[in-house]
Amino acid sequence: MSRWKPLLPLLIGCSLLTFAVTGYAATRAAYEEADQSWAAPALKEWLDLGWLQGYLDGTIKPEQSVTRAEMISLLNRAFVLTDTAPLSFQDVTAADWFYTDISKAVKAGYIAGGEGSIKPGQILTREEAALLLASVVHLELPREKKPPFKDKESILEANRGAIATLAEKGIIKGYPDGTFRPNEPVTRASAVVMIDTLLKSGIVNRSYAAPGTYGLESAVETVYGSVTLTAPDITLRDMHIKGNLVIEGGSGDYRLLHVVVEGHTIIRGKGSPALHLTDASLHEVVAQPEEHTFVTTEGDTAITQLTADTPLTLSLSDDTAVELLVLNARADVNGGGTIGHATLNEGAEWSTFEEQPDVIDGPYKSAWIRT
Repeated sequence: MSRWKPLLPLLIGCSLLTFAVTGYAATRAAYEEADQSWAAPALKEWLDLGWLQGYLDGTIKPEQSVTRAEMISLLNRAFVLTDTAPLSFQDVTAADWFYTDISKAVKAGYIAGGEGSIKPGQILTREEAALLLASVVHLELPREKKPPFKDKESILEANRGAIATLAEKGIIKGYPDGTFRPNEPVTRASAVVMIDTLLKSGIVNRSYAAPGTYGLESAVETVYGSVTLTAPDITLRDMHIKGNLVIEGGSGDYRLLHVVVEGHTIIRGKGSPALHLTDASLHEVVAQPEEHTFVTTEGDTAITQLTADTPLTLSLSDDTAVELLVLNARADVNGGGTIGHATLNEGAEWSTFEEQPDVIDGPYKSAWIRT
Protein backbone atom coordinates (compact mmCIF):
# COMPACT_ATOMS: atom_id res chain seq x y z
CA MET A 1 0.00 0.00 0.00
CA SER A 2 2.92 2.38 0.52
CA ARG A 3 3.12 3.06 -3.20
CA TRP A 4 -0.31 4.64 -3.04
CA LYS A 5 0.38 7.10 -0.24
CA PRO A 6 2.20 9.66 -2.42
CA LEU A 7 -1.00 10.04 -4.45
CA LEU A 8 -3.17 10.84 -1.48
CA PRO A 9 -2.13 14.44 -0.74
CA LEU A 10 -3.04 15.23 -4.35
CA LEU A 11 -6.43 13.64 -3.91
CA ILE A 12 -7.51 14.56 -0.39
CA GLY A 13 -6.99 18.13 -0.42
CA CYS A 14 -14.72 24.20 4.94
CA SER A 15 -17.69 22.77 6.03
CA LEU A 16 -20.77 24.03 7.95
CA LEU A 17 -21.12 20.64 9.61
CA THR A 18 -20.34 20.05 13.26
CA PHE A 19 -18.38 16.83 13.61
CA ALA A 20 -17.97 16.50 17.37
CA VAL A 21 -19.27 13.07 18.31
CA THR A 22 -19.70 13.59 22.04
CA GLY A 23 -23.22 14.49 23.00
CA TYR A 24 -24.67 14.49 19.48
CA ALA A 25 -28.25 13.30 19.14
CA ALA A 26 -29.93 13.11 15.74
CA THR A 27 -33.13 15.12 15.36
CA ARG A 28 -36.49 13.80 14.21
CA ALA A 29 -35.99 15.85 11.03
CA ALA A 30 -32.77 13.96 10.35
CA TYR A 31 -34.50 10.58 10.61
CA GLU A 32 -37.42 11.74 8.46
CA GLU A 33 -35.01 12.99 5.82
CA ALA A 34 -33.03 9.75 5.96
CA ASP A 35 -36.22 7.73 5.61
CA GLN A 36 -36.95 9.39 2.26
CA SER A 37 -33.50 8.65 0.84
CA TRP A 38 -32.52 5.75 -1.40
CA ALA A 39 -29.84 5.04 1.24
CA ALA A 40 -32.31 4.98 4.17
CA PRO A 41 -31.09 1.80 5.97
CA ALA A 42 -27.46 2.91 6.09
CA LEU A 43 -28.28 6.53 6.93
CA LYS A 44 -30.55 5.60 9.85
CA GLU A 45 -28.03 3.12 11.22
CA TRP A 46 -25.32 5.77 11.10
CA LEU A 47 -27.59 8.28 12.82
CA ASP A 48 -28.17 5.71 15.57
CA LEU A 49 -24.42 5.26 15.98
CA GLY A 50 -23.66 8.98 15.91
CA TRP A 51 -21.42 8.61 12.88
CA LEU A 52 -23.60 10.80 10.65
CA GLN A 53 -24.32 14.24 12.00
CA GLY A 54 -26.37 17.11 10.73
CA TYR A 55 -26.44 20.79 10.04
CA LEU A 56 -27.54 23.50 12.44
CA ASP A 57 -31.12 23.20 11.18
CA GLY A 58 -31.19 19.49 12.12
CA THR A 59 -31.13 18.16 8.54
CA ILE A 60 -28.53 15.84 7.03
CA LYS A 61 -28.88 16.78 3.34
CA PRO A 62 -28.10 13.30 1.94
CA GLU A 63 -27.80 14.53 -1.66
CA GLN A 64 -25.36 17.32 -0.88
CA SER A 65 -21.81 16.80 -2.11
CA VAL A 66 -19.12 15.80 0.37
CA THR A 67 -15.83 17.61 0.83
CA ARG A 68 -12.54 15.82 1.27
CA ALA A 69 -12.40 16.74 4.95
CA GLU A 70 -15.95 15.50 5.55
CA MET A 71 -15.16 12.12 3.99
CA ILE A 72 -12.09 11.78 6.17
CA SER A 73 -14.16 12.59 9.25
CA LEU A 74 -16.73 9.91 8.34
CA LEU A 75 -13.98 7.32 7.81
CA ASN A 76 -12.32 8.16 11.12
CA ARG A 77 -15.57 7.69 13.02
CA ALA A 78 -16.48 4.45 11.29
CA PHE A 79 -13.01 2.96 11.87
CA VAL A 80 -12.70 4.38 15.40
CA LEU A 81 -9.42 6.13 14.67
CA THR A 82 -8.20 8.16 17.64
CA ASP A 83 -4.41 8.54 17.44
CA THR A 84 -3.08 11.75 15.87
CA ALA A 85 0.10 12.92 14.14
CA PRO A 86 1.66 16.38 13.67
CA LEU A 87 0.63 18.21 10.50
CA SER A 88 2.46 20.65 8.26
CA PHE A 89 0.02 21.06 5.34
CA GLN A 90 -0.16 24.60 4.00
CA ASP A 91 -3.96 24.73 4.06
CA VAL A 92 -4.69 23.07 7.43
CA THR A 93 -4.40 25.05 10.66
CA ALA A 94 -5.04 24.08 14.27
CA ALA A 95 -8.11 26.34 14.25
CA ASP A 96 -9.85 24.34 11.50
CA TRP A 97 -12.62 21.95 12.59
CA PHE A 98 -11.03 19.22 10.48
CA TYR A 99 -7.48 19.60 11.86
CA THR A 100 -7.80 16.65 14.25
CA ASP A 101 -9.47 14.45 11.63
CA ILE A 102 -6.70 15.11 9.10
CA SER A 103 -4.10 14.33 11.77
CA LYS A 104 -5.87 11.03 12.56
CA ALA A 105 -5.84 10.08 8.87
CA VAL A 106 -2.10 10.80 8.62
CA LYS A 107 -1.40 8.79 11.76
CA ALA A 108 -3.48 5.86 10.44
CA GLY A 109 -1.48 5.97 7.22
CA TYR A 110 -4.25 6.37 4.69
CA ILE A 111 -3.10 9.91 3.94
CA ALA A 112 0.58 10.71 3.52
CA GLY A 113 1.87 13.66 5.50
CA GLY A 114 3.74 16.50 3.87
CA GLU A 115 4.06 20.25 3.48
CA GLY A 116 1.94 20.66 0.39
CA SER A 117 -1.74 21.43 -0.03
CA ILE A 118 -4.46 18.92 0.85
CA LYS A 119 -7.49 21.03 -0.21
CA PRO A 120 -9.81 19.88 2.60
CA GLY A 121 -12.77 21.95 1.42
CA GLN A 122 -12.73 20.66 -2.15
CA ILE A 123 -15.61 18.44 -3.28
CA LEU A 124 -14.64 14.76 -3.34
CA THR A 125 -14.94 12.79 -6.58
CA ARG A 126 -15.90 9.13 -6.91
CA GLU A 127 -12.37 8.24 -7.99
CA GLU A 128 -10.88 9.95 -4.93
CA ALA A 129 -13.40 8.28 -2.63
CA ALA A 130 -12.51 4.86 -4.00
CA LEU A 131 -8.81 5.43 -3.37
CA LEU A 132 -9.54 6.50 0.21
CA LEU A 133 -11.59 3.36 0.84
CA ALA A 134 -8.83 1.15 -0.50
CA SER A 135 -6.17 2.96 1.50
CA VAL A 136 -7.92 2.93 4.86
CA VAL A 137 -8.04 -0.88 4.87
CA HIS A 138 -4.64 -1.29 3.16
CA LEU A 139 -5.89 -3.35 0.24
CA GLU A 140 -3.36 -4.81 -2.14
CA LEU A 141 -3.90 -2.96 -5.39
CA PRO A 142 -2.15 -4.51 -8.40
CA ARG A 143 -1.84 -1.87 -11.10
CA GLU A 144 -2.44 -4.40 -13.85
CA LYS A 145 -6.06 -4.89 -12.81
CA LYS A 146 -8.58 -3.23 -15.11
CA PRO A 147 -11.86 -1.78 -13.80
CA PRO A 148 -14.98 -3.40 -15.31
CA PHE A 149 -16.45 -0.07 -16.43
CA LYS A 150 -16.99 1.32 -19.92
CA ASP A 151 -15.27 4.58 -19.01
CA LYS A 152 -12.20 3.01 -17.40
CA GLU A 153 -9.94 5.10 -19.62
CA SER A 154 -11.23 8.16 -17.76
CA ILE A 155 -9.75 6.82 -14.53
CA LEU A 156 -6.14 7.74 -13.75
CA GLU A 157 -3.97 4.79 -14.69
CA ALA A 158 -2.37 4.70 -11.23
CA ASN A 159 -5.79 4.40 -9.59
CA ARG A 160 -7.36 1.73 -11.80
CA GLY A 161 -6.13 -1.11 -9.60
CA ALA A 162 -7.88 0.37 -6.55
CA ILE A 163 -11.18 0.80 -8.36
CA ALA A 164 -10.92 -2.63 -10.01
CA THR A 165 -10.28 -4.33 -6.65
CA LEU A 166 -13.12 -2.52 -4.87
CA ALA A 167 -15.51 -3.30 -7.72
CA GLU A 168 -14.46 -6.96 -7.69
CA LYS A 169 -15.28 -7.15 -3.98
CA GLY A 170 -18.64 -5.44 -4.47
CA ILE A 171 -17.71 -2.42 -2.37
CA ILE A 172 -18.22 0.13 -5.14
CA LYS A 173 -20.62 -0.11 -8.05
CA GLY A 174 -21.12 1.60 -11.37
CA TYR A 175 -24.20 3.07 -12.98
CA PRO A 176 -26.83 1.09 -14.94
CA ASP A 177 -25.19 2.18 -18.21
CA GLY A 178 -21.96 0.42 -17.22
CA THR A 179 -19.98 3.57 -16.42
CA PHE A 180 -18.20 4.56 -13.21
CA ARG A 181 -18.10 8.34 -13.77
CA PRO A 182 -14.90 8.89 -11.79
CA ASN A 183 -15.11 12.69 -11.79
CA GLU A 184 -18.64 12.98 -10.45
CA PRO A 185 -18.96 14.34 -6.90
CA VAL A 186 -19.81 12.01 -4.04
CA THR A 187 -22.98 12.83 -2.11
CA ARG A 188 -23.33 12.40 1.63
CA ALA A 189 -25.66 9.42 1.10
CA SER A 190 -23.21 7.81 -1.33
CA ALA A 191 -20.30 8.35 1.06
CA VAL A 192 -22.16 6.64 3.89
CA VAL A 193 -23.16 3.70 1.69
CA MET A 194 -19.62 3.26 0.36
CA ILE A 195 -18.09 3.18 3.85
CA ASP A 196 -20.90 1.05 5.23
CA THR A 197 -20.46 -1.49 2.43
CA LEU A 198 -16.73 -1.60 3.13
CA LEU A 199 -17.37 -2.18 6.85
CA LYS A 200 -19.74 -5.05 6.08
CA SER A 201 -17.57 -6.65 3.41
CA GLY A 202 -15.71 -8.89 5.83
CA ILE A 203 -12.30 -7.47 4.92
CA VAL A 204 -12.22 -4.90 7.70
CA ASN A 205 -10.01 -5.72 10.67
CA ARG A 206 -9.03 -3.70 13.73
CA SER A 207 -6.04 -3.74 16.04
CA TYR A 208 -5.83 -2.12 19.47
CA ALA A 209 -2.26 -1.58 20.63
CA ALA A 210 -2.68 0.67 23.68
CA PRO A 211 -4.33 0.11 27.07
CA GLY A 212 -7.77 1.66 27.34
CA THR A 213 -11.49 1.18 26.82
CA TYR A 214 -12.87 0.79 23.31
CA GLY A 215 -16.47 0.74 22.12
CA LEU A 216 -19.44 3.07 21.97
CA GLU A 217 -21.25 4.34 25.05
CA SER A 218 -24.66 4.80 23.45
CA ALA A 219 -25.06 1.79 21.15
CA VAL A 220 -23.72 -1.65 20.32
CA GLU A 221 -21.00 -1.31 17.72
CA THR A 222 -20.73 -3.99 15.03
CA VAL A 223 -17.23 -4.87 13.82
CA TYR A 224 -17.44 -6.72 10.53
CA GLY A 225 -13.87 -8.00 10.53
CA SER A 226 -11.56 -9.36 13.19
CA VAL A 227 -10.13 -7.59 16.24
CA THR A 228 -6.60 -8.06 17.58
CA LEU A 229 -5.44 -6.91 21.02
CA THR A 230 -1.66 -6.48 21.11
CA ALA A 231 -1.36 -4.80 24.52
CA PRO A 232 -2.64 -5.74 27.97
CA ASP A 233 -5.16 -3.82 30.10
CA ILE A 234 -7.68 -3.37 27.29
CA THR A 235 -11.45 -3.28 27.75
CA LEU A 236 -13.89 -3.85 24.90
CA ARG A 237 -17.47 -2.85 25.62
CA ASP A 238 -20.80 -3.09 23.80
CA MET A 239 -19.28 -4.64 20.70
CA HIS A 240 -20.50 -7.29 18.26
CA ILE A 241 -17.51 -8.82 16.48
CA LYS A 242 -18.40 -10.74 13.33
CA GLY A 243 -14.88 -12.08 12.83
CA ASN A 244 -12.26 -13.39 15.25
CA LEU A 245 -10.93 -11.85 18.44
CA VAL A 246 -7.19 -12.41 18.88
CA ILE A 247 -5.58 -11.65 22.24
CA GLU A 248 -1.79 -11.62 22.01
CA GLY A 249 -0.64 -8.82 24.29
CA GLY A 250 0.88 -11.07 26.96
CA SER A 251 0.27 -11.03 30.70
CA GLY A 252 -2.33 -8.55 31.90
CA ASP A 253 -6.07 -8.05 32.03
CA TYR A 254 -8.44 -8.15 29.06
CA ARG A 255 -12.08 -7.29 29.76
CA LEU A 256 -15.09 -7.94 27.53
CA LEU A 257 -18.24 -6.14 28.69
CA HIS A 258 -21.42 -6.97 26.75
CA VAL A 259 -19.35 -8.30 23.84
CA VAL A 260 -20.42 -10.91 21.28
CA VAL A 261 -17.78 -12.73 19.21
CA GLU A 262 -19.15 -14.80 16.33
CA GLY A 263 -15.78 -16.12 15.21
CA HIS A 264 -12.97 -17.63 17.28
CA THR A 265 -11.51 -16.01 20.37
CA ILE A 266 -7.82 -16.94 20.31
CA ILE A 267 -5.60 -16.31 23.33
CA ARG A 268 -1.94 -16.75 22.42
CA GLY A 269 1.58 -15.40 22.87
CA LYS A 270 3.77 -14.97 25.91
CA GLY A 271 2.85 -14.78 29.57
CA SER A 272 -0.34 -15.55 31.47
CA PRO A 273 -3.22 -13.38 30.23
CA ALA A 274 -6.38 -12.93 32.29
CA LEU A 275 -9.68 -12.70 30.41
CA HIS A 276 -12.63 -11.19 32.27
CA LEU A 277 -16.07 -11.72 30.71
CA THR A 278 -19.20 -9.84 31.78
CA ASP A 279 -22.49 -10.61 30.02
CA ALA A 280 -20.48 -11.82 27.05
CA SER A 281 -21.21 -14.40 24.36
CA LEU A 282 -18.28 -16.20 22.74
CA HIS A 283 -18.63 -18.89 20.10
CA GLU A 284 -15.34 -20.79 20.29
CA VAL A 285 -12.41 -19.93 22.56
CA VAL A 286 -8.92 -21.38 22.11
CA ALA A 287 -6.51 -20.72 24.99
CA GLN A 288 -2.90 -21.40 24.02
CA PRO A 289 -0.54 -18.84 25.59
CA GLU A 290 2.94 -20.02 26.53
CA GLU A 291 2.27 -20.15 30.28
CA HIS A 292 -1.26 -20.02 31.74
CA THR A 293 -4.72 -18.61 31.02
CA PHE A 294 -7.08 -17.15 33.61
CA VAL A 295 -10.74 -16.80 32.60
CA THR A 296 -13.27 -15.20 34.95
CA THR A 297 -16.93 -14.69 34.12
CA GLU A 298 -19.69 -12.52 35.54
CA GLY A 299 -23.36 -12.10 34.75
CA ASP A 300 -25.11 -13.89 31.91
CA THR A 301 -22.08 -15.16 29.99
CA ALA A 302 -22.17 -17.98 27.42
CA ILE A 303 -19.33 -19.89 25.76
CA THR A 304 -20.10 -22.47 23.09
CA GLN A 305 -16.69 -24.17 23.27
CA LEU A 306 -13.54 -23.51 25.27
CA THR A 307 -10.37 -25.43 24.36
CA ALA A 308 -7.32 -25.11 26.60
CA ASP A 309 -3.98 -26.22 25.16
CA THR A 310 -2.01 -24.84 28.14
CA PRO A 311 -2.90 -24.69 31.86
CA LEU A 312 -6.20 -22.96 32.63
CA THR A 313 -7.89 -21.45 35.66
CA LEU A 314 -11.60 -21.02 34.96
CA SER A 315 -13.85 -19.17 37.42
CA LEU A 316 -17.52 -19.31 36.43
CA SER A 317 -20.32 -17.15 37.81
CA ASP A 318 -23.62 -18.87 38.62
CA ASP A 319 -25.26 -17.62 35.42
CA THR A 320 -22.44 -18.70 33.11
CA ALA A 321 -22.89 -21.64 30.73
CA VAL A 322 -20.11 -23.44 28.85
CA GLU A 323 -21.46 -25.98 26.38
CA LEU A 324 -18.18 -27.82 25.69
CA LEU A 325 -14.88 -27.68 27.58
CA VAL A 326 -11.95 -29.46 25.89
CA LEU A 327 -8.85 -29.80 28.05
CA ASN A 328 -5.46 -30.64 26.58
CA ALA A 329 -3.74 -29.39 29.74
CA ARG A 330 -4.54 -29.33 33.43
CA ALA A 331 -7.33 -26.99 34.55
CA ASP A 332 -8.79 -25.72 37.80
CA VAL A 333 -12.48 -24.96 37.38
CA ASN A 334 -14.39 -23.24 40.15
CA GLY A 335 -17.63 -21.37 40.65
CA GLY A 336 -21.27 -22.28 40.21
CA GLY A 337 -21.60 -22.02 36.45
CA THR A 338 -22.63 -25.00 34.33
CA ILE A 339 -20.50 -27.06 31.95
CA GLY A 340 -22.52 -29.25 29.65
CA HIS A 341 -19.72 -31.46 28.37
CA ALA A 342 -16.06 -31.78 29.33
CA THR A 343 -13.44 -33.76 27.41
CA LEU A 344 -10.22 -34.60 29.26
CA ASN A 345 -7.39 -35.42 26.87
CA GLU A 346 -3.75 -36.23 27.57
CA GLY A 347 -2.23 -33.55 29.76
CA ALA A 348 -5.54 -32.77 31.50
CA GLU A 349 -5.34 -35.51 34.11
CA TRP A 350 -6.13 -34.46 37.67
CA SER A 351 -7.91 -31.32 36.66
CA THR A 352 -10.23 -30.03 39.37
CA PHE A 353 -13.92 -29.11 39.22
CA GLU A 354 -15.99 -27.42 41.91
CA GLU A 355 -19.18 -28.38 40.04
CA GLN A 356 -19.21 -31.61 38.05
CA PRO A 357 -19.89 -31.18 34.32
CA ASP A 358 -23.03 -32.87 33.03
CA VAL A 359 -20.94 -35.19 30.84
CA ILE A 360 -17.23 -36.06 31.13
CA ASP A 361 -15.44 -38.07 28.47
CA GLY A 362 -12.02 -38.46 26.87
CA PRO A 363 -9.08 -40.77 27.67
CA TYR A 364 -8.73 -39.26 31.16
CA LYS A 365 -12.42 -39.01 31.98
CA SER A 366 -11.87 -40.65 35.37
CA ALA A 367 -8.71 -38.75 36.30
CA TRP A 368 -10.21 -35.60 37.80
CA ILE A 369 -10.84 -34.22 41.29
CA ARG A 370 -14.01 -32.72 42.76
CA THR A 371 -13.16 -29.74 44.99
